[in-house]
Amino acid sequence: MMDGNDEQGGVEFEPARAMAELAAKIESEPSADRPAEVRLEDLGRRSELFQPRGGIDEHHVGVLAKAIRSGGKPLEPIEVLQAGPELIIIDGHHRFDAYKEAKWSDAVPVSYFEGTLEEAVIASGRANSRAKLVMRQPERLNYAWRLTLLERLSKAQIADASGVGTSTVANMRTAKNKLEDRAFEFNSWGQAQRAANETDEDMSDDQLEQWKEQLADRWAEDLSRKFGPKMVNLPEIAAMALERYFGRRLSDVAEELLGHLSDDQLDAILEEQADRHNPDF
Repeated sequence: MMDGNDEQGGVEFEPARAMAELAAKIESEPSADRPAEVRLEDLGRRSELFQPRGGIDEHHVGVLAKAIRSGGKPLEPIEVLQAGPELIIIDGHHRFDAYKEAKWSDAVPVSYFEGTLEEAVIASGRANSRAKLVMRQPERLNYAWRLTLLERLSKAQIADASGVGTSTVANMRTAKNKLEDRAFEFNSWGQAQRAANETDEDMSDDQLEQWKEQLADRWAEDLSRKFGPKMVNLPEIAAMALERYFGRRLSDVAEELLGHLSDDQLDAILEEQADRHNPDF
């Protein structure tokens, strides 16, 4: 849990706060021993700095956890930054979660980043934007916006770390200057851009529902183009695929799906489940 009370423009900005805390640790506390393997509980996260995607791909975690369980050996080293006594994950968040999912109890291999804190932030973004599990464009833009708010990196450095163009970074800087203190209220570049263009308005409930419907229709069309009738005709396999894709978030999706069933459909499912578990001999 981070403490302190760093603020940017009167509005607390978590990445800047984390950056200041880590910089102080690196400057004031001598580096400890650097073992090649450490326990999972010895690894820390500063996701606001070193998780450019802004989230975890549960399917990828599941694939890695399966590889750990079947192979019985650790994955490639997790890259860490040493900040005094702390070891902060720079690259390897999915591997970390996969070890947890696989209930791995042994030490895991780590490699140590050699460079400044600013260089570590850039390296984290570069690794994610060029890795096999590629960042999507909205994730790149949001990460570039967060780096722009840090005010510690050049346009070229932000572009290199996030994978967006320097002209886009220049637009972000313009928006930040226009928004002044308000810039730190926006975690999304899209929101910040709309606010800077004075078109940022809160959606009404009806507008929010309409947006959800439009997005759901688009995703359904994407699934239809990709799979045709296969997912509909093979519901068991479709369910298995969804379990692999959503991983630990499957229960959240199942809960949402229940809300889309009619009472008759729900009753029929419950009756079928009861018959399966209590067959009438």
